[in-house]
Amino acid sequence: MKNIKYKPPKKNIISSIFKSKSGMKGILKLAETKNVEHFLFYTHVNNVLIILENGIRLLDDKKLLPSQEYIVWTYLENEKSIGLEMDNSSRVNFWKWSNDANIDINEIATIAINYKYLAEISKKDWAHDDTSNLIYIYENINPEAIEWVMVKKRSEIELIKTYIENNNLNIDVFYGEKGNIEKIDKKDR
Repeated sequence: MKNIKYKPPKKNIISSIFKSKSGMKGILKLAETKNVEHFLFYTHVNNVLIILENGIRLLDDKKLLPSQEYIVWTYLENEKSIGLEMDNSSRVNFWKWSNDANIDINEIATIAINYKYLAEISKKDWAHDDTSNLIYIYENINPEAIEWVMVKKRSEIELIKTYIENNNLNIDVFYGEKGNIEKIDKKDR
C-alpha cells in the first residue's frame, strides 16, 4: 500500500465518475462511533496567527509575506496533505515524533477542527491511515473550521485573543499547562 500522506488513495472508476467521498464517509462514521468531538492539528505556537488568518494550508499552497516565518512540522504538514488526529487518540505517535525532533513542549499549539463542518465544505475526499491513526485532508482547511486553540506559552495568549476579537472570529482560546486547562476567551456557539 502506498503512503497516503503524500497522495490520496486511487478510486475505482465508478467512485471517480460520481465524485464519491467514500473515505470521508467512513471517517465520519468512525469518528461518530468513537465519540470524537474534534480533529486536532499540532503546530508551533508562532504559526497560530498565520493559521487564524489563512487557515491550515498545504505546503504547496503556503504564501507568506517576506516578514513572516512559518515553522513546518513534518509530522502533520506535507506538500499535498494535512494530517489531523482524532481527539480521542493517545497521541503516542505525536509525542514520539516531538521527542525525536527535540520539540520544546511549551512551543506546541493545538488547534481543534470542527470535522463535521469541514466535511460540509470539503471538495476532496479524505483518507485514514490505520497505522498512524491520522486523517489526511488533501486541501486547505479554512479558518472557519477552527473551533478552539490551546497554547502552553502564556506570552502568546494575548496576541491570539486580540487577533480573534479584532477579526470577530468564533474561536475559543485555552491555556494548557501541566494537565491544567484554563479557558481564556468565551465565545457563544
